[in-house]
Amino acid sequence: MKRISLALILLLSLYGSAFAFFITHSLMFCDEENVDKRCEQYIEELKSCDIHMTKPADFNPIEFKGSQFIFRNIAAGENVSGCSMEDIAAVVLGSDDKNAALIYPTIPLTIPVNLCGSTVEEELRANYDNDTLDIRPIIKMIGGKNLREYANADTAVVYNLDFKRPFLNDYTHCIGIYLRKYAHHSLLLKVVMTDEGWENRESYIKSLLDNLRYGDELMPSYVKWEERPINKRRTDFNYPSKPVPPAFLPATE
Repeated sequence: MKRISLALILLLSLYGSAFAFFITHSLMFCDEENVDKRCEQYIEELKSCDIHMTKPADFNPIEFKGSQFIFRNIAAGENVSGCSMEDIAAVVLGSDDKNAALIYPTIPLTIPVNLCGSTVEEELRANYDNDTLDIRPIIKMIGGKNLREYANADTAVVYNLDFKRPFLNDYTHCIGIYLRKYAHHSLLLKVVMTDEGWENRESYIKSLLDNLRYGDELMPSYVKWEERPINKRRTDFNYPSKPVPPAFLPATE
């Protein structure tokens, strides 16, 4: 899934189609300011997609209004080429010690299966200010079936970057964790930390992954989407890819 402008998503939501109906029922458009209720709703959204989440001990929902567009923290410049859904935070859980936060992505309910491998590459290229960067040496890819330590995903990609603009003014260090499972939504998660929190990064990662699990249900509509010819002809991890031309739509401010 390539980066698209939020303006396009909002435009589509104005129409009374089934497409618009599902997209406007995403947490991305929820005005609910009760962060606990928002977290509960997100957990239910994931459950409906056979992804099971519990709130980790010593973490609680925090307010992140105005900071939901994570790509702004990654890139050096003020202008970015729009935003893809997986870059938009749906829920943020802050650690009780104030040294870390877990960022959970918006789930695009418009499609049964989302692919975010290209977003990992876009983030690292933007962070390194190099749009031809070969990211393979700076990511860790874990493959195979039933990775229990990685939420029962089929594939996990782990990578580090330092935000150019601290998230919520506090968190500079970031570990991205991309989870991919056949016939399920993928998740592009982030663990963000202060300098002090960085020393305990393994503990925070464990808190995230121990409280997240993919189920093994194969829903027919998800399998059908996964098996489309266009999907079978491409890979989610085609690194390095050619640079993508700038989007036509304006960047989100």
